[in-house]
Amino acid sequence: MARVVFNLLAGLTISISVSVMGCTGTSMDKTLATGDYVVSYRHAEGAIRILGNGTPADAPALALVPGGGDPRLQFLDPANVTETTAISGKAIVIKGKLDWCTYTVTISVFEGAPNLINSQVAVQTTSDLVPADDQPFEGSYPELSYVNSTGKVLERSAVDLTYYLNGTPGSKTYHTRVPGTGTVYDLNQFVFFGDATALHSSLHYLVDFSSLSDYFTATETRILDSVRQPPGCLEVEEGAAKKPLSFGYDVPGIKVPLPQGTSLTLANSNLYLESGVPAINEPVDYCRRFVTGYSNIYPLLKKPNPKFVDWPDITEKGFADLIKCHEKLGRSQIGIQTNLWSIKRYLEKFPSETGQSLVNHEDRLWNSVRMSLPFGDAWQYLFNYVAAGDYLETFDSEPARKTFLHNADEVVTAGQKLNYIFPLAIDAEFTNGGKWLNEYDCTGAYVFLMMLYHKETGDPLYLDEARKAAQVLSTIGFEYPYEFTTTSLGPIGLLRLYRETGEKQYLDACAIPMAAILRHSWTFNPGYREYKGRNIFLLTEGMPGVYSNGWEEATLLRYLYLFLTEGQDIVPRSTLDLVSELLRWKALNVADSIVPLYTDKSIVYTGKPREFKFPVVNEWHIPIEGFGYLEWDDSGLHDKPGRVSQGPYCFGAVPEAANLLFHPIAGNAVLYVEAPIVLTKQSESSESFKVLGGRSTYRMAISASADSAVRITSNMGENVKFSEAGPDGWSWATVSPNAQYTTSVNSN
Repeated sequence: MARVVFNLLAGLTISISVSVMGCTGTSMDKTLATGDYVVSYRHAEGAIRILGNGTPADAPALALVPGGGDPRLQFLDPANVTETTAISGKAIVIKGKLDWCTYTVTISVFEGAPNLINSQVAVQTTSDLVPADDQPFEGSYPELSYVNSTGKVLERSAVDLTYYLNGTPGSKTYHTRVPGTGTVYDLNQFVFFGDATALHSSLHYLVDFSSLSDYFTATETRILDSVRQPPGCLEVEEGAAKKPLSFGYDVPGIKVPLPQGTSLTLANSNLYLESGVPAINEPVDYCRRFVTGYSNIYPLLKKPNPKFVDWPDITEKGFADLIKCHEKLGRSQIGIQTNLWSIKRYLEKFPSETGQSLVNHEDRLWNSVRMSLPFGDAWQYLFNYVAAGDYLETFDSEPARKTFLHNADEVVTAGQKLNYIFPLAIDAEFTNGGKWLNEYDCTGAYVFLMMLYHKETGDPLYLDEARKAAQVLSTIGFEYPYEFTTTSLGPIGLLRLYRETGEKQYLDACAIPMAAILRHSWTFNPGYREYKGRNIFLLTEGMPGVYSNGWEEATLLRYLYLFLTEGQDIVPRSTLDLVSELLRWKALNVADSIVPLYTDKSIVYTGKPREFKFPVVNEWHIPIEGFGYLEWDDSGLHDKPGRVSQGPYCFGAVPEAANLLFHPIAGNAVLYVEAPIVLTKQSESSESFKVLGGRSTYRMAISASADSAVRITSNMGENVKFSEAGPDGWSWATVSPNAQYTTSVNSN
């Protein structure tokens, strides 16, 4: 067979031939309209242009060149294109042949999602491909650029571009990669900016990496750093103003040979545009746009096949393993911040003697807590009070009440003196003096905490404090997240403030913490090499740009569920649907932290973890710390699952997953729904439940241990049909999003 040297990395300029072979003329040109924009394929130019409606044809435009102009990926070169087709105003299909493959480029728009554009490239190799070298990714051929009327790529300085992901000017966070710039990376590699020159719009760009898993697997390449940001955005680049304004996905060069006859999706990217360009000091507006763009792109993303995990069984095993861990450590690891609430809430649903033995000393835990300034980490200072107030609200605990109200005046003084922006450390004088960078999500935690104080005491002071902090929060951009324990408190705090005051700006401001959570939750499931057989989709970085952690996942499950249930009648449907999906996938995929569920345990770290006293015990059902997507790490500190710890403080994620998906119902049965629901008892033999938000049908099951026949009826009066119970003891059916159901039992 013929052998072709395949090099995706050489060269730095876009070169598009204008010679024409085969079909010629305007019959090959195709145009699509979507919302406020026009997408035009210009065959003779070898380009796809994106312009606003009514924009002159000779105006600067956004150019889409799948393959980015790489010399071996000239998919739009007229010499290579053999056929173009327009499909009912919904897609442009471009077919052609290169010297190593046949290919299909598909550009799609969507009637139900105006302003959304999807671009895909599928190839089938017609000869063996051999890598030209082993160079790392260089970002030489991103697929998007700004061009003038002749097709020349514009310099960065030619476009008035506002890059939102850098954070607001002057922000100072510990997750800034480049000092003085406010830059915070995300591992999804979003591109998000405002263009005031060509499109006069905000632009939200996201690659569907899951759909490219076969390519990454076959070529031994990877997701990390395969998207290039515009020059000078998200990083400091010398001479950025003079560099070509190109960005987006750059197909990584292959590392191993690909045989003839290989079929792969080479590229799959999504672009959402919205008219108007918010200023960098208008974070409520551009964060709302980020959530809107994400909501429109999300249905197109490839999702993994969900895996059923019997979380009550895992929780019970975890209780026994916690006792073993406590014995090994010589002390209890039940903590008021980390796992106490989750275990207690679980025990209300699923009584367990082993679990109860772990929390019998809860009053002693609360009585031993005393927080006062100075304090070394602002989020933990606030979170102690949050945990106490939340525990009090749920369980009416008197010891928790004393802890919660202890030093409340000091908390308020700290907020006032610090102008509601909390540095890493809070000293006794409430000063910073430039010694510390900031933990901006503490502002949202403070709002939530003040609403708890207001509910408990009725004192209007706390409502006024919540208002003042919320005003400050409304000025914070993508620098917002520090630890996602506290980030998760922002949406529910603002929602409760809106419900109390009726002032809509607080509801609108929910977009800021929601955008942060969505930005740092993985929109992909790699599926290759060490990720084979694992699901990490929509797990969240514990801190921006790092691994997942059970503590953060537990708080996200807890507080996003509160946001979903309390906001179901007022939060925009698109946001509720995303929160529902976040909760669903988190409750399923936090299984990536449980080593006994791994099919390949050899990938788990075997040495002494960085923050734990002994190596990971593979048989324990205690979450490891440092799981999910880890290929960003080249320090050797976080590069393997469990490299950080197997700390019991991460255990809360296990009962939280059980709390979300599993529900005891009448007839001694357990109901499993693969989505968040609200379950309400109607009588001793009946409940009603509603599936909250979501995008599709979900699996539902009933345990075979029921001592009565359980019937589930939809709000349309139809009986849900279940399969016969399988070897796992569960009978299966499906439920619809936003639908209402009723359970009833008949004694056998």
